[in-house]
Amino acid sequence: MASVRFRVTLPERLWIGKISREYEAAEFRVLSGIGGDERASALVETTGVPVDDLRESAERDSSIDSFRVVMHGDGKTVFRNEATSHETYDIFRETGTMPEYPVTIRNGSVDVSVTETRERVVELKQALERMGAAVEIVAVRTTGDSSGLLTERQAEIVDLAVEEGYYEVPRRCSITRLAELLDVSKSTVSGVLHRAESRLVHEYSAASSES
Repeated sequence: MASVRFRVTLPERLWIGKISREYEAAEFRVLSGIGGDERASALVETTGVPVDDLRESAERDSSIDSFRVVMHGDGKTVFRNEATSHETYDIFRETGTMPEYPVTIRNGSVDVSVTETRERVVELKQALERMGAAVEIVAVRTTGDSSGLLTERQAEIVDLAVEEGYYEVPRRCSITRLAELLDVSKSTVSGVLHRAESRLVHEYSAASSES
């Protein structure tokens, strides 16, 4: 089993991707979601979007069947939307995976974590890519394997990069800042991160070819 955090860049056609790009400073947190054969429903908390703009945008989008504001105040809106066709829920259902809530969306980019077998993680990644999403693996933790996927030094630098916001959208930390914190050169940090990311990608590629 592995706990994997993906960064998924949503296709332009998806409503949540469109409106989160229109309001770049906004944050959407999917608190829960239920997907069935005929309908999918999500409870979402957002900040940074006027409630009237949110409602009008949802009502204009043909993919949204129902939109209801549950709570609004102090700059925060909680809403529930339903759709008879929801590509992302269909993918999670068909691959037998479940995202760990809350799922955070900013500027068309989704941070989503799953804990699953390597084979199912690979299947999920490939299904999201077939949908038209760009998928990046930003963190991996394995269970039942003390050696893990990364060397101790790679894990140290990757953990610091995550902690400092290097993988956030937009990034809150640069390679230069990471190099200063580690007291090493920028080229060293860049090289270690590149090799770590390469190991993660090849690990899951190998798992995919074996399944």
